[in-house]
Amino acid sequence: TDRGVLDADQPVHDGSTEAMLAVLLAEAAESDPVA
Repeated sequence: TDRGVLDADQPVHDGSTEAMLAVLLAEAAESDPVA
């Protein structure tokens, strides 16, 4: 969803957004294990 964009002026505590960030962090850790 685009709730993060629609509610850009609100604190982001959206479950789907947090899940997406978790996936991005996991992928970053896998691609750059030194970090």
